[in-house]
Amino acid sequence: MKSDIIGTTLTQRFEVQTWKAPREPVVLSDLWNEKKVLIKLFRRFGCPLCRLEAAKLSKYKDEFEKLDIKVVGVGFDELGLEEWTEGEYWKFDLFMDPEYSIYKNLELSRYGWVKGILTCLGSQEQRASQLARKEKVGGNMTVGDGFQLGGCLVVEKGGKVTYAFQQEGYADYPLLLEIIESCGGDPSVIDKEDDVISRSCATGSCKL
Repeated sequence: MKSDIIGTTLTQRFEVQTWKAPREPVVLSDLWNEKKVLIKLFRRFGCPLCRLEAAKLSKYKDEFEKLDIKVVGVGFDELGLEEWTEGEYWKFDLFMDPEYSIYKNLELSRYGWVKGILTCLGSQEQRASQLARKEKVGGNMTVGDGFQLGGCLVVEKGGKVTYAFQQEGYADYPLLLEIIESCGGDPSVIDKEDDVISRSCATGSCKL
């Protein structure tokens, strides 16, 4: 993600589309013109690790509503989307970005074949996969575009970015504690076990 994005004001019109027919266009900047927005950029809807993260964030839906935070998810590859929807892993609005426009604009990392496959074998990914199996979120490790990495943004009303996280690996997640705090909430509401899949914020994550 652009290293200088924290503290800047997003002015670009990020146009996405609704995932259900008709595929109506939506401009994300219209959302943060109204209120603070948390944007989760997903990797792959069939990915067990993505489903696990989505479920953990969705667990705190009531907390985000109390904070008056608009939470939205964005994806690019529809493979696995039907099962994702049926499983109700994500309880917030969801949009599609088939052109990868947001991912490219924010300069989110994308793996090549060799690094992508080797990363799947990493210890962090294996631990997260075990936890995903324990949580019974289903999914697979092969179907769809698995090489694009995602991220997370908190954008104040008006477009100022106050929190940004860029994935550096498939099992690389922002701390739920940080997300809630960045949204103006009390991090103590997060159950400790829900941060098991989160990485330390030594790199890739920053906030004001």
